[in-house]
Amino acid sequence: MVSASTDRTNYLSLALDARKTIKALGQLLHTGSESIELRQALDDTVESLRALSSGGSLFARLHAGSSYESYEQIRTLQEVQSTMKDDHLADRLSAVGVSPDTAEQNRNIELAIMFFSALENRALQRYNRSAGSAFGR
Repeated sequence: MVSASTDRTNYLSLALDARKTIKALGQLLHTGSESIELRQALDDTVESLRALSSGGSLFARLHAGSSYESYEQIRTLQEVQSTMKDDHLADRLSAVGVSPDTAEQNRNIELAIMFFSALENRALQRYNRSAGSAFGR
């Protein structure tokens, strides 16, 4: 039972982090103002996506507060990455907030919002699914 509860917490934590990132991306899109928290969330995500692609250690350079600390969170990230079918996803996410071209910047922000929305939705699906298995015993 403790394991199921921990799994649910990991999914909910990921969904909440994704929602905060979406809000910060919306602010960036409308005001041009990027927060430190948004940059950190993007950097964590890009680093984890690149580790997934390269086969590197997913846990080697994680720090406290990273959105991708548990198996459930990393697996959810991997699932969303595979559904996006964008070979340059990590590059485009890392370009958010730094591209001098306004049109490209807006496309990158919109892609990031779409990505983090998919991440939030997948995490919430997993959260809800794990609730059924935790209480259905």
